[in-house]
Amino acid sequence: MTTTKKKPKANEPAPPSYLAVLPFMHRPYFDACMATSKINVRPVDNTVTNAGCTVAWNMGLKWAMDEGIDWCIWMSAAVRFGERGGLDFIEALAANPHAHVVESQARGHFLAVHRRVTERIGYCDENFWPSYYQDTDWARRVWLAFPDEIVWKRVEIGIRSESLAHGIQIAGLRPDLVSMEAYYRAKWGTCPGGMWAHPFNDPSLPLSWWAPPGHHLALPRPRAGQFIAVEGA
Repeated sequence: MTTTKKKPKANEPAPPSYLAVLPFMHRPYFDACMATSKINVRPVDNTVTNAGCTVAWNMGLKWAMDEGIDWCIWMSAAVRFGERGGLDFIEALAANPHAHVVESQARGHFLAVHRRVTERIGYCDENFWPSYYQDTDWARRVWLAFPDEIVWKRVEIGIRSESLAHGIQIAGLRPDLVSMEAYYRAKWGTCPGGMWAHPFNDPSLPLSWWAPPGHHLALPRPRAGQFIAVEGA
């Protein structure tokens, strides 16, 4: 689902097209989030088969690309909206058409990515499965891809973010943070941040490249954590 197109009033920005992808591992967190939301959401249910947050974000990015949608919103089940239900964020997207990323004060729990970013740097590195470090890696590539442009816009909306710790504990999520940090360091030289302009300090590799399954640098992950590789996007 995307936003309904309405004819804008004079001097009012046209409403952007968007989708909000919401992965969740704990149903009560999801239900509490949705009870406050007035925006169009596509849930990714990780309660049975855990595709992970990284893959869910990639699903949203790919849906947006395939369907010609301007913005993909990455949304956490930890967010709780104010009375506007997130519609104030959609207005912020319309007011910042030249930004590539628009972020609320909930930071990585609620931000929007313009399709220009995916066109330039590709998708999230799925070696960071099921989650953690994928956002740091992705942000590193965004800043490398758009060094002289309006990249990141922070906006204040009616939103707050609950702790995810309880939901993650119930879901039994135990990512291999040691291996993921080592992979990040191999890719960028330091962690966090980075000292190289190309993945693995190889100028022949585009910013969109990551180690595919079976590559000697790749981290192990189940088939459910191989969305982009499986889809061949």
